[in-house]
Amino acid sequence: IAEAILRDERVVLPVAAYRERYGVTVALPTVVGREGAAGEFEPSMSEHEHSAFEHSAATLRDATGAIAQ
Repeated sequence: IAEAILRDERVVLPVAAYRERYGVTVALPTVVGREGAAGEFEPSMSEHEHSAFEHSAATLRDATGAIAQ
């Protein structure tokens, strides 16, 4: 990851970054370059997989909300 940033490789890596859409930091394929996490890709998922992913994101939001209080 450090080399991708230093060399501005803009390579796709599985890294965790804050995702506005989910309101939490989750790991998805991400374009990494000099700007850090510069772009994201969301893999295609079945309806069941997407529902499970949304549930996981909600669990993370709830957990981080409990820490912040």
